[in-house]
Parts: sequence; structure tokens; C-alpha cells
Amino acid sequence: MIRVARGDEPEALRIERRRRRALCQLIARGLRTGSMDLEDGYQSATEALRHAQGPFCAYCEDELRKTGLPLDHFRPKAAVRDRAQRKVADGYWWLTWSWENLLRACGTCNDQQHKGNQFPLHDDTERLGVMEAPPGRERALLIDPTREDPMDLIEFRIQGRDVDGNDQWKPFPRRGRTQAEAQRALQTIEVFGLDRGDILKFYTAHLKSFARSVRAVQDGIAREDAASIADEWHELTGAAFGRHIRFKALAWDYLRHTFDDATRARWSLPLPRPGAELGAHASIDASRPSELDELLWMEIEALGRSSPDATSICALLLRVVALAPRTTEQLAAWFCREEGTVEAHLRTLRADGAIAREDDCWCVPAPTVE
Repeated sequence: MIRVARGDEPEALRIERRRRRALCQLIARGLRTGSMDLEDGYQSATEALRHAQGPFCAYCEDELRKTGLPLDHFRPKAAVRDRAQRKVADGYWWLTWSWENLLRACGTCNDQQHKGNQFPLHDDTERLGVMEAPPGRERALLIDPTREDPMDLIEFRIQGRDVDGNDQWKPFPRRGRTQAEAQRALQTIEVFGLDRGDILKFYTAHLKSFARSVRAVQDGIAREDAASIADEWHELTGAAFGRHIRFKALAWDYLRHTFDDATRARWSLPLPRPGAELGAHASIDASRPSELDELLWMEIEALGRSSPDATSICALLLRVVALAPRTTEQLAAWFCREEGTVEAHLRTLRADGAIAREDDCWCVPAPTVE
């Protein structure tokens, strides 16, 4: 498990979130009928995450299948459950389309025998409130590879041998960590199944693929051939940490074990940690204009950018204009529509006598005094 940097949020996801989250808010408040649809829209993040993560699971680092949409909600969108599938808390439905809550994960790490809908905390009373942005007061037990370096807490070490006599490498809490940090490492290893039987075989096979390059470096060290050592080390680390290579955290600990600090220092063998530079890569939402109340803004957002419901659009335009005179440009920005489209709706309202135009602003006409 290594650091993951998502990069900038894709515009397509912002568009989906604006409408879908507002609709869910209205339903949650009893202002719309129906049930929340949490199964669509977030898939628009797939390509951006594929570019950010490469072809690997964000948790176990194994290669993802080329088919399907392997997206995981780090904080579950549906009910939060424990290992026994008992409900622990309501889901984080408002984060369904949030950039900071999405990662690509393999079907095993994210199945019901592993992470599924689990999201354990140090204290369940600290869970986020509805519409609250993460992490808030939450102290998550699972490591978020986009907010911290998992390699600070988890390391790979040899524990015995497998049935074929190979060294058996497994993940453990990194030595020297606090008790709380070790607890988080253990929870992460357990919940994602980073020490499950099948993946341990993959670890062994992966490390065996480096055998020739490791021997070449060791032979150069035995001959004290600096040029050969440098060349072979460059080839070895390229094979271990290339963009399309899996299990980089495992390889890093393996190389540190095989070539100790003193050896690497003597021969100037660099071993930088794998993983992206961490940064703030959160959802970007338009702030609510101070002139509009929360409910009105929610209803505007729920329209989306391409709603064909001209009646609802006109009704909302009338409510906004009734608050204070507005320009077409300002209304177009709030409704996320072309100025020409908004202008056409405004002209319809004017033809019905609902609004008037004064200079560059649309307004509700003053009542006629008889």
C-alpha cells in the first residue's frame, strides 16, 4: 500500500455531484418523493482515477482487471457495517460523488469478506454529520493512502517459509510505531486482507522475479566493481518501482532487507520511497450565493445542467428575480446554463407578465396602483 495522489477533480464528477447530491438532500428532507439513487454518476471519475493510480488497486497494489468499474467509496455510501455485517451507522450518502471519497480497488479488497461497507473508527460518536466534509472529528482506523503514507505504518517482513521453502513475506505494523498507530496498521491489513493466502503467493512470485538482478548487484559488490553495481542497481530499481509494476511497498522493504543501510550508503545506492507526492485533492463545489437561501440553492442545483423541465426552470428563475433584480449573466452562472438559454426562459416569463426588464436587469414589476 503506497501513497496515491488523485490529482484535480474531473469536471464530469462535479456536474454529477451538483445535481445528484441536491436531489438526495431534498429527498432526505422530505421535500421530494422517491428514494435516493446512489448507484450512478460517480463512475464519471473512473478515467481520472485510472490515470492517477495506474492499473493497480489502491489498497493491495495488485493489478486490476481490465473490465468493469472497480470503484470503492472509502467511506461507504450505504450503511456502515462491521465484519459480521451488522449495521454500525448510516452511510455517508452525501459523499457518493465526492472526489476525496473515491478510489479504484480490486474486487477482493472491496468484497463483503474484506472491506465491503466497513469503516471502523476509534470512536463511533465522532462520525461525520450529514453534509460534513471529511475527515472532520473522525479518527479512522483504516489508512487513507491519499492523506497519509501507508508505508509509515505498515512494513513487510519475513515470517517463516512457505511449503516450497521460500521466505514468506507478510505485512506487519512498522516497528517503532505507537500502540495507536500499530492498531491502525493491523486494522488496515485485516480489513483489506493484505495478508490473505492468495496474495502471499503473489508476493513470493513477485520477489522471485527480481532474483537475477539482485544477484547481479551482489556479484558487483563482491568484486567491488562500482560501475557494475550502479548499472545493475539502476536496472533492479527500475524493475521494482516502474509505473506499471505492482507491489512497490513490498519491493522497497525487500530491498532494504537485502541491501542494508551501510551497504547502500557505501555504494551510493538510492532507495526513495515509492508512491505519489501527497496533496489536497478534494471536491470543488460552487459556494452558495449569499443572496439565496439554502433550500432555493438546493433546488437550483437539483436541476442539473441539462434539465428539459422548462416549467421548473422558469419557476425558479421567477423566485430568484423576485428577491432582487438580476442580470442574465448572473442568472446563467447560478443555473449553469448558456446566457441565450436563460434569456429565452426570461422572455417567456416577461411575455406572461411575470417579470419585466429595466436597463440590464430582470425584476418583478411593481404592482399597478389604481
